[in-house]
Amino acid sequence: MFLKKVAATGMVLSAVALATTEAFAAGFQLTEQSVVTLGRAYAGSGITGDDVSAPFYNPAAMVFLPGTQIQLGVTGVSMNQVVKIERGADAGTTNDGQHKTEFLPNFYVTHQINPEWWVGLGITMPFGLSTDYGQYPNWKYGNRGTEAELMDIDINPSFAWKPNDFFSVGGGISLQYAKAKLGLDATLGNLYLGHGEETGDSWGWGWNLGFVLRPTDNFRFGISYRSAIKHKASGHFEISDASSINLGGDSSVPISGLNGKYPSKVTIKTPDTVYASAQWDASNDLTLTGTVRWAKWSNSKVWTLRQSGNFSTGNSQVDSNPIVGQVLNGLKNIPIRHHYRDTWLFALGADYKINEQWTVRGGIAYEENAAGKDQTYRVATIPDGDRLFLSLGCSYNFDKHWSVDSAVLWVQGLGTTEFYAHDRTDYQNAGVTNPQRTGKWTTQHSLIYGLQLRYKF
Repeated sequence: MFLKKVAATGMVLSAVALATTEAFAAGFQLTEQSVVTLGRAYAGSGITGDDVSAPFYNPAAMVFLPGTQIQLGVTGVSMNQVVKIERGADAGTTNDGQHKTEFLPNFYVTHQINPEWWVGLGITMPFGLSTDYGQYPNWKYGNRGTEAELMDIDINPSFAWKPNDFFSVGGGISLQYAKAKLGLDATLGNLYLGHGEETGDSWGWGWNLGFVLRPTDNFRFGISYRSAIKHKASGHFEISDASSINLGGDSSVPISGLNGKYPSKVTIKTPDTVYASAQWDASNDLTLTGTVRWAKWSNSKVWTLRQSGNFSTGNSQVDSNPIVGQVLNGLKNIPIRHHYRDTWLFALGADYKINEQWTVRGGIAYEENAAGKDQTYRVATIPDGDRLFLSLGCSYNFDKHWSVDSAVLWVQGLGTTEFYAHDRTDYQNAGVTNPQRTGKWTTQHSLIYGLQLRYKF
């Protein structure tokens, strides 16, 4: 059903604009907020004191950053998502959803006020997305998205308090802005009606809190929490390519009246996130780290897109068609179902100090997908799947003030990732008990790399 699916996918974007995918990460979450952390596959996130990312990962760990420290970094994400189409006119062909390489900047500054108090600021991109499959009128999945882009900026001032050497606590406020667009093929059954583009933006706010325990000089452990952020996105869906369709018989009927912009609004939540990280200095030169992350993606099982405007094809004959009329009426309140589940990430890392200038590191991690076992709810623009992370990195200290960090991480998708023309609920409403998949991803991997510069006053 054309417009119902148009609006539903439009909701994906407005939701994407509120929250979305790294290199096919769980749901739509970016973990790449530090190049040092990237180099150990996210292990020890925020508590190690060897970079300035504590305001994001765990503000209580700012107590391991003496004086004033500034950090500026950038991470590049190159994604390769090859889809094999199994049904429709394009059956047997493949398509790569890789878009241009996206660069994710981050900035941090921390300042020690006195022996007990610290303040800091982090500016990051915790959610992001870029996929592009092109326009495929005969691709059955096109009505659920063909391309998507997201820009998300999080501004996070924070504080930390250290009453003693054993314990520290910290917290902060997150002010978040998101802007995104989604392209999709508008279809009615097997008929192509045009290509559309949804855009939306939103401001939201949340908070983070954490603590760190240091029972011995060579061991520390921390837990942090980042709250869900509610976004109330406003935007529009624009149809620009509608011309004519054939509803039966020999002649086509014009539908150019569908072309135009339609206001849209949606309210959703990003996931609550909990980090648990530990660091053990096994020797003067070797440090071992670990992280477990839990994300409450069950916040995003169902979203509802509310649209306003006069939905008409511009042709009374088409508008009076029962199917088309039902779709036009249903545009005012459209659900899109992801049925996301909560996810876990597990990471282990190691750092080795070669000398006073050089440190090398590596890591391994595994993360669950948010889509769950029922793959009919997965959308191509958010190609979620289980994944394995392998990383390498290094740091070089120029002097007591300046240092530079670099890292590269490989993300490999695991298992079979399928997609369908509709979700499970739509199939059930249509009386379909055994949905046939439209295609599957034959390739899912990403290359992530980063460079950052630090200065200590």
